[in-house]
Amino acid sequence: MSVDLKHSLRKLEFPTCVREALNQLEGLCASQSVGRVNIKQADLAMEIIAEFVFCETDRGRAKKQKLTCIQQLQLLEVLSDYFSYLSNGHESARNTVFMLLFPTTHLERAGILVKFVSMAIAIKNHQVLASTGIVMQQVGCGSKFSADLAEGLVEDYFILLPKVQAMLDDLPVTAPLFTANLLTALTELYGSIDKSAVPENLVALITKWLTEHPSLCYTAIITNLQPALPLGGIPMPALTPYVGLLNLCFRWCICCPLNNNTSSLYSQLHLALLQSLEESFHSKLIPQPRNIIPVQILSSFIPILVNKVKQLSKQHPNDSEVEKNIQLSLDRLAQAIQVALATESLFGNKEDLLNRLEVLAKRNRLLEIVLKTHQTKSFTIETPFVYV
Repeated sequence: MSVDLKHSLRKLEFPTCVREALNQLEGLCASQSVGRVNIKQADLAMEIIAEFVFCETDRGRAKKQKLTCIQQLQLLEVLSDYFSYLSNGHESARNTVFMLLFPTTHLERAGILVKFVSMAIAIKNHQVLASTGIVMQQVGCGSKFSADLAEGLVEDYFILLPKVQAMLDDLPVTAPLFTANLLTALTELYGSIDKSAVPENLVALITKWLTEHPSLCYTAIITNLQPALPLGGIPMPALTPYVGLLNLCFRWCICCPLNNNTSSLYSQLHLALLQSLEESFHSKLIPQPRNIIPVQILSSFIPILVNKVKQLSKQHPNDSEVEKNIQLSLDRLAQAIQVALATESLFGNKEDLLNRLEVLAKRNRLLEIVLKTHQTKSFTIETPFVYV
């Protein structure tokens, strides 16, 4: 069977061979109607893909030359049409084909995947984006696979062609899981990088997403992947962007005033994150215990902030403007901790967090209130604070 199939495919020219190869893959994946592929079928599928889709081998042995730019474009058009067709009622088979085409261990296809997903965003091919979001969650949004994809999309939409980023505005509605996992991958990618190294239009888009769609941060938690996976597939635990966003919130939003930067953009990002945490608290779909944010994420920031405040106070004694910025920074820190505690989002050693806060609480009334209120166990989400 495999010999006859390959022989018939070799009679076809590119990209016709791609179309026929994809049809054969669909048959393999849907042979049991649920998208499951046994070992022999998987091996045959891999051989077909390598030779007739990506043209990586010749008769399964010798390496061939890479696809030309025109051939790559033809390939992307065929793939896009195919996934648009294989949509309704065939989700499991579609995702199986996608995983076979772009296995996370096949780094040579990473460049084509970025172009494929970039094209899917541009032409609004939601089937491709849905499959991409599932694979990102299965392999982890912090994996090299997801990081390379996120970085490639940033290059396409925020660096090379920054004016087309408006195409991404409605992604949370049209492709929520993909957008949620892309957001997580972006925060993992940029969480430890100084904001000056991150395109500001990317920060603006993240802020817009969170402001208009607070549920985006926990979309991956409440999405049931089981029906979308091949028979026997095990859904991997979802990773939310909250940890990465808190990292960004600290490095960008909380520390910005200490660098004499009071940009409204970072104030909006700070507010959007806190509102997302509040909304997640009221969602009945998030499993208990919530365990969304490890305490050590917040605890690790405190010594950095303490040193920064001490340094500024020493360098600019009696400077009212510097003191104002310090208070703004500490107010934002207090708000972040207050909402994280009130929404029961933190897990881990909270006592350590409170101990680290004591030094800063002596300088800021809002932090002092948070500290004392929590210590008296009367902390509630209704505690009125004005976001700044």
